[in-house]
Amino acid sequence: MTAKQTLSLLLMGLAAPSLSAATLFLDDFNSSGSAGDTPTGWTYLDAPDAGDHASIGLRPDADSSGGVTVQTMDDTGFFLNGGRSAIFSYNVGTMVEGEEYTFTVWRAGAGSSYNISAAYLSTTAPTGYNPADKLGGNATGTGTTSGSWSELELTYVATASDAGKDLWVNLQSSRNVSTAVVAWDNVSVVTAVPEPTTSALFGLAGLGFILRRRR
Repeated sequence: MTAKQTLSLLLMGLAAPSLSAATLFLDDFNSSGSAGDTPTGWTYLDAPDAGDHASIGLRPDADSSGGVTVQTMDDTGFFLNGGRSAIFSYNVGTMVEGEEYTFTVWRAGAGSSYNISAAYLSTTAPTGYNPADKLGGNATGTGTTSGSWSELELTYVATASDAGKDLWVNLQSSRNVSTAVVAWDNVSVVTAVPEPTTSALFGLAGLGFILRRRR
């Protein structure tokens, strides 16, 4: 094998990083607030012309006021309720170029319009529905379900232009009839950071050896 071929293989090793995963954000809504509250750290954008179905915010699963009750995953605790059109948002930090963000959330719906809800990432808190800065579109179903609940997921890799920008999680519960309720639960964002592999470290050592021989 020639020195040029060896160098090519070593550089291929350098270009094959592994991923180190870490939990950036997690909220199960089981321990914050009471009926009608917005959970700590979350903000919401309300739609005042959405009608009089004003059950918005955090509700315990036993509370049937203001619309249809949808229970949490384990039938205890709380859920985010978007019975009135709204977007709940949370700033989970700033983005790093090349970092992979996997956003998951569980959703349950009751009523005829729950399917127009959406969960997505953005660089700013939304000021209206379907903002232009959605990162990778809407989270979609993974096929995993539990009773009336289904899991949604979205994976996004930050670009150079994303670096340093805020990363917002958004739970949009739009409606067009007063009987619709969307519940959200167990929100998480997991990051995967590229790191050098063993082959890359050997590649650096080998590259040094080749340079020394050529001298």
